[in-house]
Amino acid sequence: MRARRLALRKVIYLLGVPGTGKSSVGRELIGILEGECVDVSELVLGKGFYTTFDRQRATHVADVHRVREFLAQRAISPKGYLVVSSNFAVLVPGASDFFVFLLRCSPLVLMNRLRERGYDDKKISDNLIAELIGLSLDDACATFGSRKVVEIDITNLSLSLTASCIIEKLQQGAINSGDRIDWISRLEGDPALDDLLRFISRHTSAPELSSARRSIDESKPEAGAGTGWLGR
Repeated sequence: MRARRLALRKVIYLLGVPGTGKSSVGRELIGILEGECVDVSELVLGKGFYTTFDRQRATHVADVHRVREFLAQRAISPKGYLVVSSNFAVLVPGASDFFVFLLRCSPLVLMNRLRERGYDDKKISDNLIAELIGLSLDDACATFGSRKVVEIDITNLSLSLTASCIIEKLQQGAINSGDRIDWISRLEGDPALDDLLRFISRHTSAPELSSARRSIDESKPEAGAGTGWLGR
């Protein structure tokens, strides 16, 4: 007799650098949709699902295998959605019905948000670089495929408007339209961008920038199994 296949929830991935509101948006969505939300950063720290502490980046490195095992268990349900908010792309094993939303925020606004969190200048600079050059976009596209990754500019959106936007896109199938957010082009000519780049140049060296880019492009032996820096 063939074993009965377990029913899995639909999965909504909320991705982006720290400060883009993933956790708050996830809770807002679950207030509207049936299901549950898992904040990967809280999970990793709360359960001890990390392999080491990266002193250079001042963050824990997630044990991606254990995170995926936990998410696989939470996905076993015939009801509602599993919303996964994370700073890095991580696949829920076996979940074939999923949607990917990448929350983007203008680096000019993001800088103030990270300062309010108490991040030091080096950590702020590293996250601003990630947002400027789209490291989270590279990570998401490599893991899920570019067609599945839908970007949302949340810079001027409230929590409720962001959730409404996501629900509307879910109803439309949540497929990438082909438009991508390019902050350098959008902010070109704004004197504040020059100030931002000067700040970055003071706190992050050029070799570190190159290394940060390569860490996303080259470190994954398989999709969803890359290095999980929490960025907290």
